[in-house]
Amino acid sequence: MGSVTMEVIRAGLTGRVQELAMMLAPGGRVDGHEYWALNPTRPDKRIGSFKIDLSGSRAGGWYEFAERTGGDLIGLIAYCRFGHLGRHDDGRGEAVKAAIIWAKSFLCLDDADPEFLAKAEARAARHAKSMEQVKASSERDQERKSSWARREWVHCMVSAWDHPVSLAYLKGARGIDPALLSHVGGGLKCEFEGPPWKQAPHDQATGEVFPAICSAMIRLNGGKGFDGVRAVHRTFLAPDGSGKADMPKAKRMYGAARGCAIRLTKGASRMGPELASRKGVRDDVLAISEGIEDGLTWAMIEPTHRVWAAGSLSLIGAVEVPACVKKIVLVGQNDDGEAARSAFDGAVAQLIASSGRPCEIVNPPSGQKDWNDWWRAQA
Repeated sequence: MGSVTMEVIRAGLTGRVQELAMMLAPGGRVDGHEYWALNPTRPDKRIGSFKIDLSGSRAGGWYEFAERTGGDLIGLIAYCRFGHLGRHDDGRGEAVKAAIIWAKSFLCLDDADPEFLAKAEARAARHAKSMEQVKASSERDQERKSSWARREWVHCMVSAWDHPVSLAYLKGARGIDPALLSHVGGGLKCEFEGPPWKQAPHDQATGEVFPAICSAMIRLNGGKGFDGVRAVHRTFLAPDGSGKADMPKAKRMYGAARGCAIRLTKGASRMGPELASRKGVRDDVLAISEGIEDGLTWAMIEPTHRVWAAGSLSLIGAVEVPACVKKIVLVGQNDDGEAARSAFDGAVAQLIASSGRPCEIVNPPSGQKDWNDWWRAQA
């Protein structure tokens, strides 16, 4: 019998990644390209910090955000079955050796005949080529989406603070007074009609076009000017700005949003994060909210904080934190749903793990869903 290479083992495991994930961490849920589950190595109460990638260029990767560890599927087996943390192993650990033996048995490779091995090696070669193509395609797709988003952003010419409809929504409906905001960035504009290459969202019955607040979603160190815009987030409004538009999904994102943020205010340093980091600023407090309304509300409460919005709960944990930040404040909500609480817990764990910064959670007082509700109640 010929020897089994690691390439063959890894390709075989990746081909059965969902089956393997459910076996090693049962009772989880599939969310798009990811599998989220309770960590099988400890008495977890909520899903939120342990995930396995099921497809795409990261298929087979896993991460435990609370412990800041992760790796490939061999590491996952070592972690779940043999009590090893996986990522920092040099390949000689007993847990990893045991994981390789287990994987060969799982894939029926421990006693395979030469013909079976030859077919497995051929599959591994095809898999490696396919992964290269997937990675290249993913990079092209990300750039295509980003270019589209930049074009969308350039189309929006009017600041949201200067347009009567968006101002009616922000100040009139949401109680956000621009006079109480210091060092506001230029990341919010108002769009009153769709760009010429794309039909604006409209009511199917009446054909009415909705105005929207268009927010730039910017990647850290993404370049100067428009180059940093990787996605746009839209909040569609009623024609008079009295509230959100009466339409399905009044909030939508376009582009490559992961890792980006909507930069609402500049905080105490009065500089963009890249410039502040280059100038040696290291004491910024970065407040991150899910939506722009809560973020702008928090900016009125704590004007010295640099305030960003992630655009959605699922993206909070992926926000890239600049070097100028010493502490993160997560602007939370009083959500009742278990899924929302689990997602928020996971985002906190991801953010702490990726940024290495301390993180404080600030929830509104009991009885108020979010900080904007609380703010308007005070008025």
